[in-house]
Amino acid sequence: MPRPDASALATAESHDTRLLRALAVVAGEKGLAATTVSDVVREAGVSKRSFYEHFSDKDACFLVLYRQASASALRTLRESVQPDRPWQAQLEAALHAYFAHLAGGPQLLRTLFVEIHHLGAAGAAVRREVMRTLADFMRDTVNRDRDAEHALSEAMAMAAVGAITEADHANSIVAAGRADLCAIARPHLADPAWTLHAAAQLSPVAAAHTDWPVQYASGRDQMLREISKQKQVAAQAAQAQTATKSRAPEEEG
Repeated sequence: MPRPDASALATAESHDTRLLRALAVVAGEKGLAATTVSDVVREAGVSKRSFYEHFSDKDACFLVLYRQASASALRTLRESVQPDRPWQAQLEAALHAYFAHLAGGPQLLRTLFVEIHHLGAAGAAVRREVMRTLADFMRDTVNRDRDAEHALSEAMAMAAVGAITEADHANSIVAAGRADLCAIARPHLADPAWTLHAAAQLSPVAAAHTDWPVQYASGRDQMLREISKQKQVAAQAAQAQTATKSRAPEEEG
């Protein structure tokens, strides 16, 4: 991604836009983890005060960048649709336009694609939101001339855009009878042992009796202890919240 001209940005763009562009440049060069707010404001030519007027922290800035870049790509998809053509031709044209759009900024694409997986629950929620929007677009396009019996299902659309990345989501789809099988590949890019980790989260008891590679046995036991602690903390927090709510009417009275 070419480095934007700072003087042109200063006169033509608002501070938040300049900060987003700067984050895209710096994170593309150094990675998000190594990028600091100081790096971003230096690249954007604005103050730290200005940064914190727009974003609570670096991660929040990145999530806005991810949403905006995804929305821009989706606009390209929508504008490429030609309703008078068969859905196959529409989809082919839309995907051609979409990939051409992505190819215009390969460094930014790589940054967004990789770094979103390192932002924990907040990153997962935003990515899920974006992927669902993309899946909805696919269903609207494919199902425009289809009857209910042959319509593209939500589960299939979500799978097609790579939006099924969580064990709970896959389980709910299968349990509801919306699909017989969910293929999950993307999470393994960041965690080759994702299947084992997901199984442990879903059922620690079953995971304890699953045959793991010998070299991972101690790690499995530690992970199961951590999961148990997390569940205890969550249960205590839920109890405290329930107690607080039950006391509120008494205090008001």
